[in-house]
Amino acid sequence: MKGRQLKFILLLCTLAVLAYLAGEILLLFVFDNNNIWVSRGWLIAVFVATLAISVWKCPRDPD
Repeated sequence: MKGRQLKFILLLCTLAVLAYLAGEILLLFVFDNNNIWVSRGWLIAVFVATLAISVWKCPRDPD
């Protein structure tokens, strides 16, 4: 694995965690929604979006 790929993965994971935390903060404090199913739905949405971005934009080896 090249350094460019590793940087991409680390940056993408960091951004996904920040997006998840921001969404949880919005759900809990702004929308006053303390429902576990909404929280799990948000987790699944962030996870699927992260996977889609990683497949779509991942730097590939020319091999």
